[in-house]
Amino acid sequence: RLVAYHRSMDGYVFNSTLDREEPQIDTSFFRGTFALGETGPVKALLKLEYAKFDVVGQPREGFAARGTYSASPFFSSVDTTLDWRHQNNGQQSKTSIFNTTLNLDIEMGAHALTLTSGYLHYKADELLDVDHTALPILNGFNQNEAFDQLSQEVRITSPNDGPLTYIAGAYFQTSKLSADDTLPLGSFFQTLAGPFAGFRPLADSRSERRFKQTSTLWSGFAQATFAPTDKLRLTAGVRVNRESKSGQRNLVIVPGASNPFPANVVRAVWGALRVAEHAVSGDFTET
Repeated sequence: RLVAYHRSMDGYVFNSTLDREEPQIDTSFFRGTFALGETGPVKALLKLEYAKFDVVGQPREGFAARGTYSASPFFSSVDTTLDWRHQNNGQQSKTSIFNTTLNLDIEMGAHALTLTSGYLHYKADELLDVDHTALPILNGFNQNEAFDQLSQEVRITSPNDGPLTYIAGAYFQTSKLSADDTLPLGSFFQTLAGPFAGFRPLADSRSERRFKQTSTLWSGFAQATFAPTDKLRLTAGVRVNRESKSGQRNLVIVPGASNPFPANVVRAVWGALRVAEHAVSGDFTET
């Protein structure tokens, strides 16, 4: 059995900075299911799935400032007319997902052996003009995430025609996650004056944050049922899990090539905004 889906759309809000219509959407999805050995001692079922979502731009407009922002001279050039037009420096996102499962049922005399395998991959990349204007303030915020997971289960099942029936097996799973983001600050901060002049060291600087996590899980399980009579049934079961997980995150502040301020000054100003360099890590094992 095969399924395919595709959707594409041109934009309906005009980006006057980049001379294009937004959002431009392209979506594709595929799924396949394959079966083998419907009548034999070995039965196999394979499922494959892939999806991709690409979006360029956002249907977003700036509107007139309110309160104290309306008196700010910094944003006098921003287009605030609601006319299906905007000015930002570009936004896009790309997401892809792939997953597959394989199930094998094997007859072993009166017993049944079942093997179930799974794999998942997920990846997302996003680029944002965070200030949503043509001004070089918070342009090019980049964040990406990737996740992979692999699992395997093995279990054996007894025949069910006697007083004692049971099932036993083992399960293994491992996964890896990474998430990064970079926030660059533009040349707009060089123009700040008066009480805002202290933020000039932010111009052409960026924060880079990196996160990684790994996880491993082992599990064993068993359950038995004993029925000595038609009116009495005793069931006992046990499952043991052991999981280990570790993670780390680092954040650094990087002055750009055109930033004239010493690195320690740049980091201090970022610190005033409650963003500070750090490195943290940890791990645990749980049973």
